[in-house]
Amino acid sequence: MARMNLSKFLREQWTTIPQVNSTSDGAEAAGKKTMIVTGATNGLGLEAAKQLHTLSSSIVDKLILTSRDMAKVEEVEKFVTQGFAPSRCQWAKLDLSSFSSVSAFVDALGGAKVNYVLANAALATHKYTQTPDGWESALQVNYLSNALLAILLLPNLMSASARDASLSRLVLVSSDVHYSLPSLSDFRNVPNILEAVNRKEYCTSGIMKRRTMLSKFFVIAFARELASRLTLPVTSDSPKGIIISSVNPGFCRSKLTRETESHFPGSLWLPLLKRAVARPTEVGATVLVRATLMDTTGMVTGGGGGTQLHDDGRAAWHGRYLSSCLEAAEESDLLLGEDGKEFSRKLWADTVYVLDKIDPRVTEILERYNLNSAGR
Repeated sequence: MARMNLSKFLREQWTTIPQVNSTSDGAEAAGKKTMIVTGATNGLGLEAAKQLHTLSSSIVDKLILTSRDMAKVEEVEKFVTQGFAPSRCQWAKLDLSSFSSVSAFVDALGGAKVNYVLANAALATHKYTQTPDGWESALQVNYLSNALLAILLLPNLMSASARDASLSRLVLVSSDVHYSLPSLSDFRNVPNILEAVNRKEYCTSGIMKRRTMLSKFFVIAFARELASRLTLPVTSDSPKGIIISSVNPGFCRSKLTRETESHFPGSLWLPLLKRAVARPTEVGATVLVRATLMDTTGMVTGGGGGTQLHDDGRAAWHGRYLSSCLEAAEESDLLLGEDGKEFSRKLWADTVYVLDKIDPRVTEILERYNLNSAGR
């Protein structure tokens, strides 16, 4: 049974996660690797960018950092890019509340290879607002736009894997709050899950209090389903493909909860809880960096550890939800068993249906890599 209890939560919160170090983690020259970090001007994304810039160019040769507000780039750039050659760090606009911004970001990349993607940008809100695209904001920012970005970047990730004869990485940031989703009863017998939860009349104040946990639940289901449709090599002699994971950075002292803290009673209890058990933002960022760059032996990709593969050819972290201790953990009980698998398959189909109307490349890419066939 997969549930988050207090003892497990505290154990994870207080576990030491050392930052990636080019020397102590055994990294060797891994070729010219490119990494994308979304939401890099705030919170975990900003701290992850700071940590990445200290690493040897043999691990990450080029960083592409995104922000929805390019004015913020000037405020934080000096903290992130210090020590980087200008050619090693590039800032780009990416606003997940706009599907056209996602498509434009990928268009600007063209056929450039991308080895690592850390999809970190997110929104936490209890208020119902609509994006210009007509979707509830948290649903689009946390889930739909990240799913669109992930699919559109598959050719870039595949190209990098083929050129470098190494496994690319796609890491979608989730949360342990997904364990708190009470049931899937609202999603049974609906024509399209996403359209159903997007209806304004459905998004009552009670529903919106659970919107973050729902969107992060969707992220985990999507990552698992996408991974199940990708085949990885049985041996690591000449690995090609993409390792796809979702990861929980833990409960951190970031600004993501600022809306809850701005109103009573959240203004009372949340600051106290943060002081008592929340991780520093740098620790949560370290979890994200390690989830993206490390293999399951604890070595930096390109180092001496290799990539641990199961007998069926799937990397040990492929399709898995990673806890804030970087352990492959069971997802919520709601995603286990046949009901959970059926939900994931339907969410996948409904997501593809929605995204294909936004960008027709979605179906073309999925067909190119034979990803529309049923997953495992």
